Amino acid sequence: MSVELTCLLWSAALGFVYVMTQAAFANTDNVGGIEPNRDREPQFGLRAQRGGRALRNFLETYPLFIALVVVAEIANRHGALTQYGAVLYLVGRLVYLPLYIVGGGIVRSAVWSLALLGLVLMFIGILI
Repeated sequence: MSVELTCLLWSAALGFVYVMTQAAFANTDNVGGIEPNRDREPQFGLRAQRGGRALRNFLETYPLFIALVVVAEIANRHGALTQYGAVLYLVGRLVYLPLYIVGGGIVRSAVWSLALLGLVLMFIGILI
């Protein structure tokens, strides 16, 4: 299996971690209890809000990562840029979640930028 596909596989596991992190904080931070029918929007604490924003942020870039891995595989365009880009994206997203939960500020933004740089490297690697 290529490095890019391996990163895609582990990113799926990471996506599950993002979902479960947000859900766990939503269950523990919820003020007033969770209503099973969702008639009213629950009030979440800071950690659950951050977990939700981190999850949404992950979901904004994840389709791009999937598309780049699929194109690299179909076109057989593997090289240092696509491989390093995939690893950089995965590691960046892995580090991003705990930084977001604790409020990592500028460090969190820098890590987000590194993950985005991973996508850019993959794109360039596929083109050249």
